[in-house]
Amino acid sequence: MLEQHVLFYHNLSVEDQLRFDHGISRFLKKVRITGINTEVYLTDKLLVASSAAIPVLGFPGWDYTFLDEVLLYPASFDSNHSKEQTITGMVGRGSVMEGEMIQSKPSLHRGFKNETDKQNVGFH
Repeated sequence: MLEQHVLFYHNLSVEDQLRFDHGISRFLKKVRITGINTEVYLTDKLLVASSAAIPVLGFPGWDYTFLDEVLLYPASFDSNHSKEQTITGMVGRGSVMEGEMIQSKPSLHRGFKNETDKQNVGFH
């Protein structure tokens, strides 16, 4: 599935693919991925975990100690996380959303389909 959906993974050496797989596994064991009014499928989980593993591949043992849960929304949202607007991702800080990240599920998928637009919501 990773070779099919994550170009970054496809271009890695076999050794780096093994490290990437390990990073995804560690992330999925620690961080819950919850759909808000949307189903969460294996592909969704792999894309969220890939988004986390790509930026830290060169840092063995890195853990996202501040992140407990990723919430997937069925569309973009406003700053109150309610109606469809222009926000496609947020990370919680302070007491509000502490330990949570919110991502628009369609934006997450779109970011992995278009490798040239530099707009992957999972990385930004």
